[in-house]
Amino acid sequence: MKHLERYEPSADGKTTNQQDKGLLFVHPKFGKVQDLYLDNFQIVGTYVDTLRQLFKGAMNLDFLTDIEDSLSFGEKTFRFVGHDWILGKSGKASGYQYRLQNNQLGVIIFCKMFHSKAESIGSHLKIECSPWFLDNQSPKKVDQFLANIAKKVLRCAEPHYPAIHLAVDVQGWKPDNDLSERMTCKSRRVSNYFGIDKAEFTVSDVSCVYDRAQSFKFGSAGAVQLAIYNKTIQARDIDKFDYMEHEWQESTQLDDGSSGYDPESDVFRFEVRFHHSVIQQFALGTCNTNRIF
Repeated sequence: MKHLERYEPSADGKTTNQQDKGLLFVHPKFGKVQDLYLDNFQIVGTYVDTLRQLFKGAMNLDFLTDIEDSLSFGEKTFRFVGHDWILGKSGKASGYQYRLQNNQLGVIIFCKMFHSKAESIGSHLKIECSPWFLDNQSPKKVDQFLANIAKKVLRCAEPHYPAIHLAVDVQGWKPDNDLSERMTCKSRRVSNYFGIDKAEFTVSDVSCVYDRAQSFKFGSAGAVQLAIYNKTIQARDIDKFDYMEHEWQESTQLDDGSSGYDPESDVFRFEVRFHHSVIQQFALGTCNTNRIF
């Protein structure tokens, strides 16, 4: 899209002028025009949707013993860093043995890797931060909170590469049914879901389609993944619609105090999910171009 010519209407609405930020898109090869002005297109929110921070180190055996003792006594909550956490064992799919969850904060702590000894250095800690936790904290406070957890869970704790999900919410646009057919990427796995039917096969393009063109997913969860989905429906499904609607209203607040958000129109989300390994590649490939060798 960034290579397409863009225009905006003139003041009298009779002509158009080329403009880098115009919402009239013209395809240079096919001559197709996409008029987002007519669709009342607007961005209603931009977010860091998810942060999964890894920490490396050896398990603090005193902390581990406290968790195991609490579980052995059948305790359901665990007091930690000034908050009460729901305590439980984690499934093997997570890679960790124990889970501490606080829904009010919007934070989940996974600790003690299944396939590594507690006293050995490893990625024994993963902390998942929800969007509502990130929204209520400055980046500095988030770092301090996570570092404080790591200091108590691990010995010689060092932050490792995180996984990050970046999201943009829009109104006035919805995906075409054939979006997955027109999208190309390097991944080789394709899954298509329509209702209860599912088909999986391998080709050069990768996509998943859910709920009759309400949701699309491109790429691998272990690399870079693009998800496009109906956020209005998803927010209702997870009982977070009131929170999201408040965010959309705040993000589109007008000078007169009213909101540009249209409660009658669905919001679609573009979400780019960067795996830990991708963030690591960015970090290792970054250099200071101003440095003199």
